Amino acid sequence: MAVPMSASDLDAAWLESALRHAGHLSGGSVASVSHQIIGEGVGMVGQLARLTITYSGEAGDLPPTMIAKLPSPYEANRAQMQAFRYYVREALFYREVAPRAGVRVPRCYWSAIDTETNLSALLLEDLGHLEVSDQIAGMSPALAERAIRAAAKLHAKWWQTPELDALDWMDFGNGPITMQAVPLFHYAWPLFLANGFERLLSPDQIRLGERVRDRFEDLLNDFGGTQRTICHTDFRSENMFFGAPGTDDDVVLLDWQLTTRSGGLYDVAYMLAQSLSVEDRRAHEDRLLRVYHQCLREGGIEVPFEEILEYYKVSLMVCLVIPVSVGGTLDMANERGRMLGEVITQRTFTAATDQGCAAVLDARYGTD
Repeated sequence: MAVPMSASDLDAAWLESALRHAGHLSGGSVASVSHQIIGEGVGMVGQLARLTITYSGEAGDLPPTMIAKLPSPYEANRAQMQAFRYYVREALFYREVAPRAGVRVPRCYWSAIDTETNLSALLLEDLGHLEVSDQIAGMSPALAERAIRAAAKLHAKWWQTPELDALDWMDFGNGPITMQAVPLFHYAWPLFLANGFERLLSPDQIRLGERVRDRFEDLLNDFGGTQRTICHTDFRSENMFFGAPGTDDDVVLLDWQLTTRSGGLYDVAYMLAQSLSVEDRRAHEDRLLRVYHQCLREGGIEVPFEEILEYYKVSLMVCLVIPVSVGGTLDMANERGRMLGEVITQRTFTAATDQGCAAVLDARYGTD
C-alpha cells in the first residue's frame, strides 16, 4: 500500500484495506473512522492522528482507537528525515526489532515503506490512557529514574551482541548516514544563532558550540564506534509513556525513527540534559548515572563508572546538534515548537558547560 501523506486520506475504506493487508481483519469490516490531530508542537518531524474506529462484524481484538503516524507536512522537516532515512528506520524497527526489543513498545498494527522516497507510515497502539511528561515543564526525577532503568535494560540486552550485525538498515552512530550530521552542524550553526538562539547562550557556551562543531566528526566516532548497542537516539520525556510501576506498562518507549547502533550513553545524556529542568538535573545527575551503571551490571554488563562518566560527557557534546539543527533548519511549526527549541538549547548547553566539556575536548583532541 502507498504511504498516506495526510490524516484526511485515512477514511474507512483505506483503514479496512490496511488492516486486511496486515492480517488483522478477516470477517469483519470498518464501518466508520474519524481522526483528530494530536501532538501539535510536540514533534516537528511527523504528524500524528488519533483514529476513532467502529467495526461491523467480527473485528477480533482490534481496538476502538489507533494512532496514525505519518510523514511531516513541513517540506524542510520531511526532507531532513528522508535524507537520514528516519521514517524507514522506524518502520523497520517495528517489523524486525520490536517483538524482541527487551523493553515495552507500542503494538504496531500496520506499516508501509516506500524505499524510493524513504517515507513510511504506521498504525500504532493508542497509549493515551498512560502518563506522559511535558518536556517543556520538565519531567520529575522519579519518572527519569524509571526511564533510565528502561534504557539500561534495552542497552544491556543488545550490548555488543552479534545480533546487531543483522540490522544492516540501522545506521551506526558513526555510519555514513549519521555522519551527514557533520555538515548539517556546520550549515545550521550560523542560522541557529541568527534565528534568535544566540541570546540564550553565554559567550563560553557559544565558544563550546563552535569547538564542538569543528570536532563533531571526532565526537561521532567516539560516540558511535565503541560499546555498541541499540540506542534509541531520541530518548526524551515526550517519547515515553508511564503506567503503574512494576506493570507491563511501567515504561513504554516510542518514536524509534532515530535508532542507531551506537553508544547507549547518548540516550542517558539526551534525556538528562533535555528533559529535566536544569535544577533537577544538577541535583540528581550523579545519582541517576549510578542507577544506570548499576542496572547495566544487573544486566551482565561490566563497565567502570569512570568510563560511564567519560562517555556521558562525550555524548552531551554530541547532543548539541539537536538544538542547533532544530533552531537552524527545522520549521518549528508553532509557538510550542519554538518554546521547545529554546528550552532544549538552554538545558543542553548548560549541561555541557556544567560537566566541563571544553576540558574533555582538550584532553581528547588537544587545544585549538
